[in-house]
Amino acid sequence: MKKRMISLIWLCAAMLTLSSCGLKSASPVTPVEPTYTPTPDPALLITPEPTQGELLEMQASPESEYKNVVGTNTPTALSVIVENRIGTPVEDFYLRYTPDDDDDEDWGNELITNSFRLDNGDKMLCYYEKSTGSGSANRYDLRVNLANEDNEELYFRYIPLESISRITLRMDGTGYDALPYATYVNTNGSNAEISTLEEVKRRVGLSDDDESDESEMDEEEEDGQEEYLEEEEYEEPEEEPEYIDETEEEEELVDPGIIEGNSNASNADMDTARSYIGQSVDALEGALGASNSVDYVDEPELGETGYHYYNSYTVMTSVDENGNEIVVSIW
Repeated sequence: MKKRMISLIWLCAAMLTLSSCGLKSASPVTPVEPTYTPTPDPALLITPEPTQGELLEMQASPESEYKNVVGTNTPTALSVIVENRIGTPVEDFYLRYTPDDDDDEDWGNELITNSFRLDNGDKMLCYYEKSTGSGSANRYDLRVNLANEDNEELYFRYIPLESISRITLRMDGTGYDALPYATYVNTNGSNAEISTLEEVKRRVGLSDDDESDESEMDEEEEDGQEEYLEEEEYEEPEEEPEYIDETEEEEELVDPGIIEGNSNASNADMDTARSYIGQSVDALEGALGASNSVDYVDEPELGETGYHYYNSYTVMTSVDENGNEIVVSIW
């Protein structure tokens, strides 16, 4: 009985302890709802426009493409890319309108002015002002001084610079017999290069056509001489040996259309004709009339080339792959 009472007391004490230290009911927890950030519609996104200063920074200036620049970029200036393929560095560069009086003294200011040396294979951007006056329309002369022992001067004349986007200065041959000439690309969108080599050769009397004519005449004279000797050796003494009338042969070699033609432009001034360099041959013929005769030759370097013969001068044209015929030279 005593043990049962002790056990009961112990149980009551344990229950009181548990009641005083008992578990409290947990506090209610307020649930947190997730917050969703809507993804913006790309069509509704607006990119702020750049300010005026930012626009100017985004536009690349033509000078940024070329480390070598000559001339002054004015609102009225034209530009052309000049490439050196002469084989020798260029130290000085001059550009002028082609003078009407063949004056070779006044070349104006030298444009490089020790700013750089245009090595072989290098390019430069050249700014220049458009020519004025009817006599000098779209005709320019270029002069360069080479950076060699002799400071050699080279000339490139009658260049239709206003209709050219890129011009390359070149040399034909080596040594003292070398000829300076240029190839250029027009601004009409065609990538075909036009060469001035044949025109240069004609100006100095080294045209391939002249050489072929001389060789033909030499062959004819040799044939005539051989025929004369054969007849003199084998014909009977009393018979007169036949001979070739060289005067008649020379007259036959001359194109009669050039001498006796009835062109409307027979008395036209050559400078007037040169004002159409860089323009279509239709424009030239519309102003000066049709030529006496015309030949088209497939030149190795020039492609299809036309030669329009007037009474006192010849018009050289270049025909591109689209059939556009452009006047490139007058002599």
